[in-house]
Amino acid sequence: MTTRLHHLLLVTALCGCGADRPQAQDDGSPPPSLTPLKVEAPPPLNAVIAHASGLAGTVEVRHAGLPYWEAITAAGEVRADDWVRTGPGAAVRLEFTNGTRLDVDESSVVVVELPEAEPDAGAAAPAIAVSKGGVRAVAGDDDEKTPPAPLLVKSEGHTQQVVRGKGADLRVRATEAGTEIKVNKGTATVKRGAQAVELSEGRATVASEELGAAVEVPDYPVSVAPGIDARAFFPLEKPLALTWKPVPNVKGYRVQVARDLSFSVELRSKDVTRTSFDFKPDGKGLYVWRVAALAAGGVMSEYGFARRIYFEEEAPRELLLTPEDGEVFGFQTQPPTVVFQWQAAAGAVSYRLSVSKTTDPQEKPILVETTDAQRLEVTRLPAGEYHWGVYVRPGMKPIFLSPRKLVVKQMAKPKVKAPSSIQFE
Repeated sequence: MTTRLHHLLLVTALCGCGADRPQAQDDGSPPPSLTPLKVEAPPPLNAVIAHASGLAGTVEVRHAGLPYWEAITAAGEVRADDWVRTGPGAAVRLEFTNGTRLDVDESSVVVVELPEAEPDAGAAAPAIAVSKGGVRAVAGDDDEKTPPAPLLVKSEGHTQQVVRGKGADLRVRATEAGTEIKVNKGTATVKRGAQAVELSEGRATVASEELGAAVEVPDYPVSVAPGIDARAFFPLEKPLALTWKPVPNVKGYRVQVARDLSFSVELRSKDVTRTSFDFKPDGKGLYVWRVAALAAGGVMSEYGFARRIYFEEEAPRELLLTPEDGEVFGFQTQPPTVVFQWQAAAGAVSYRLSVSKTTDPQEKPILVETTDAQRLEVTRLPAGEYHWGVYVRPGMKPIFLSPRKLVVKQMAKPKVKAPSSIQFE
C-alpha cells in the first residue's frame, strides 16, 4: 500500500495540473512572463509557368523565397521567379505555357520570370536571366504558321525583348562581357527601349550596360595535335604543345583543360593569342582539352571537339594488329568479313572495339563490341569510311597510338558481253 501511494504521488508531481503554468523562482520572485512563439508560414508558391521535360542527369530547382535546392523530375513544375540549375553532363528542356521552349546546357544556372502581359497581347512572354552557362531557345516546326513567341532576356539590370522569325532558334549565354544573344538559325531582332539590333544566322549581340552591335560569331577552332586519344609518357621532360588551326578575324583563343569530358574536375582556362598552348600535367591519368575562338565585343565561338590525352608511367605501345591503317575492303553483294586483332594489354578485364564514321572512334559509334578475347570478326559494315580503335575495360584507356582508318567499298559487278554471233572458219 505504501509503495502504491508513493507511486501515485510521484505521477501527480510529474503530470499534475500545475505542470503547464510558470513556477515561482526559488527566491520567491514572480515567474517570468512567456511570449508566444510566432511561427512563420512558408512563402506561397508562384504560378506555374513551365514544365521540365527531356531530363538528363542532375537537374535542380529552387523555388522563389525558399533557401534550398531540390531535384526536379520529368514534367516537374517550374514557377515564376524559380532558379533552375544543371550539373555536369546534365540538361533539361523547359516548356513554357506560351509555347516557348528552352534547352538548358550542362553546368548552367537560369532564373525564370513571368512579367505581366500587356493588355490584348495574349500570353505573357517568359523572361530569363542566365547567371551561368547558357540556354538555347528551340525553334518550332518547320511548317509553323506563326513566328515563335517573343523572349525577354535580362542582363545587368536591363531587359531585352528578342523577337524571332519563323523557324529561328537562339543561344543565350553568360560571358564575362555580359549576356550573349546569338542566332543559330533564321533571324531575330533584339530590342532594348528604342534600340534594335538585327541578327541573322551566325551573328550575335552582347547585352550589358549597353546593347552591342551585331557581330559575326567565329567558327570553332579545329584541333590539330596531339591526336585523338593521344598517349604520352609521364612525367614529361618538356611541356606538351596543344595546337589548333587558326580562325580568321579573331583576337585570341580560350583553352580549357580538365580531368573529365564535362570539364568540371580540375578545370583550367587560359586565354592566348597564338594557336598553341604548352601544357604540363600535374599527374598521370586522363586529361581532356578543347579550344574556343574569341572575337570582338566579347563574343566567343562554340568550343571545338574535346580531345583526350592519357599520361602513363610506361612508354605507350601500339597494340593494334589488323586491319592495317587505311586498309580497303571491297565487296559486291554482301558486306565483307573484317577481322580486328590486337595484342594483350596489361590489366585488361575485357576490350571494347569501337568503330565510327567520324575521326574519333568513340564519337557516334556505329559499331561497339565488347569481348575478353583479342580478336573480333565483323560482317555488318556497309560501304563507307571509318575510324576504329580498341579500349581496355575498366577505364576505357586506348591501346593504340592513333585511331586507324578503314574503308569498305562496294565494287561494281563485272559485266560480260556475249557476242551477237559466232563465226566459224
